[in-house]
Amino acid sequence: MTKFLYCAPPRYGHVVPMLAIVKEMIEQGAEITYFCTEQFAEAIQETGATFKPYKTTLIEDAHMQNIAELDFESSDPTVNESFYVLPQLIEVARAEKADCLIYDDFCLWGRILAQILRLPAIIMLSSYARNEQFNHFDYFRKRLQIDIPTIIATEDVRQSLVKLCETYKIEPFPFEDIFFHTEPLNLIRIPREFHPMGETFDEKRFKFVGSTIRSHEDIGDFPLDRLSKEPVLFATLGTVFTEVSGMFDLFLSAFGHQSQQLVIAIGKNIDPSVFGPLPENVILHPHVPQLTLLRHTDIFISHGGLNGVMEALANGVPMIAIPQVGDQVATAFRLQELKLGIMLDPSIVTVHTLRTAISILKKDPAYRANAQRMQKIVQQLNGARDAAREILDYSHSLFVNK
Repeated sequence: MTKFLYCAPPRYGHVVPMLAIVKEMIEQGAEITYFCTEQFAEAIQETGATFKPYKTTLIEDAHMQNIAELDFESSDPTVNESFYVLPQLIEVARAEKADCLIYDDFCLWGRILAQILRLPAIIMLSSYARNEQFNHFDYFRKRLQIDIPTIIATEDVRQSLVKLCETYKIEPFPFEDIFFHTEPLNLIRIPREFHPMGETFDEKRFKFVGSTIRSHEDIGDFPLDRLSKEPVLFATLGTVFTEVSGMFDLFLSAFGHQSQQLVIAIGKNIDPSVFGPLPENVILHPHVPQLTLLRHTDIFISHGGLNGVMEALANGVPMIAIPQVGDQVATAFRLQELKLGIMLDPSIVTVHTLRTAISILKKDPAYRANAQRMQKIVQQLNGARDAAREILDYSHSLFVNK
């Protein structure tokens, strides 16, 4: 039986979509020890994996310890997290006597842990792959037509990275390599046809396994009985960018008091009462069962997170993307390039631009037709099964070739 270590950051979009892969691997005979924070313990254990916790420096999980008391090594959160997490896990991981390590591309500490333990490593990409021809930083920078550095790192960050490598006696690497490093096997959870310049990635090292669309979800207390019989407008900003209510106010102003129903997921950080009395056509709720809603959605409005985009495409739904950070900007541009949706700049979104975008998507049938074509591609892939097969085949080859 092959034993794997799995290293994940404490982020919903990085943990939950991977659980189907972990479960599939275990069902095929693998043994997995999964490192993450306590809030994901139950979900991880349900896959059959052994859960091992760590504490984090990341602000979203500040309730787990007093962030103010931590002595940060640098101004970069990725480097800080590595300094903080590695001492907690090195001996725990060593005791597992694993054969291979899988790490999320947001886990610098996972990459370093593999080198410390001298284990072969696999990257599970939560976003876009990169090679000599493509990286998503340059992709959106060129399309924005602005002259900004691809990577910005202060001297203290570079020095702290040198110190990190010296501490664990590993080969030093430049800060930029955090974002561009690859392993002999790199798994990408989107179709090659959706990935920009997908044809430039070699088929041996880069495996486009497709998205791990969830088979079920928790409906919670969402009022499904209030959904209209006609397809709805569905708006969400994901699980991270939900601190400010301003964008939701725009959604209400643009699409409230209309004939088409509007469903808004506001997350857990905003009190619904701040919006006052709602128009009759609006359902505004902290938690919305996204998979269920997308089966009943006319147009999806989101921040352009890849998980949500893939779930929308799996249902043939055209989109409006209002991106917040780099990989979301790249996704929004890609949606627009493939005529699957429209990108709106969050700094200049207005009621008028929202209504105009919706009008374009409804009047031009090419958007829905393209989304339905991509739907067939997404549905032909089985992310969990294909990823598990690639990982297990690769790990088997390592022992055969020894």
